[in-house]
Amino acid sequence: MQDTRIDGVGTIAEGAYGSVKVSGMGKCTGDLTAQSLSVSGKFTCQGKLQVGKFTCSGTADFGGDISADTLSASGRLVLGDGYNLEAQEIRCSGYIRVGGQISADFLKAEGAINAQEVVGDRIQIISHSRGLGAFLFPTLSSVGMVEATTVSLSGVRADTVSGQNVTIGPRCEIGQVDCSGTLSVHRSAKIGRVTGDCVRQGM
Repeated sequence: MQDTRIDGVGTIAEGAYGSVKVSGMGKCTGDLTAQSLSVSGKFTCQGKLQVGKFTCSGTADFGGDISADTLSASGRLVLGDGYNLEAQEIRCSGYIRVGGQISADFLKAEGAINAQEVVGDRIQIISHSRGLGAFLFPTLSSVGMVEATTVSLSGVRADTVSGQNVTIGPRCEIGQVDCSGTLSVHRSAKIGRVTGDCVRQGM
């Protein structure tokens, strides 16, 4: 498959590619399939994305679902309302906003996540103050529902958190926690209700 790159201002036609690199200002007019996508500039895609490896250190906006093997976001990644993000592995030190659901076997976020739902096997979201970076990205994550086998959260607002082993760290505000295994709660965390047959521990 053909490789393509945008260093200045350019448009990519919908279709299948090998490597796609955007360091300038780029746009895709439809659905995009690629072995790899790297965005260090600004990229807008009007359709869905199917990709092996996706790296975003710039700004990327999508008007469709994203399906990836691995995703790394140190910049800003936004999916519109109703669209979903699915990957085997997600690492985020920037900001990811998804109008629908984020689904990942493994998710580690040291930046901020904003989504209706986050589901998977191992979910770790540690949002913290960024100093000057707070002008670019939120300092707290906001999620409607988090559901995973193992959940570890800090600096997260969520309506519902469900899991087998759950850790609720500092700066968390959770409406309800449903835990079937071990529940660890930081003394500063705020939880409205706890359900499930769990062993509760302090932090």
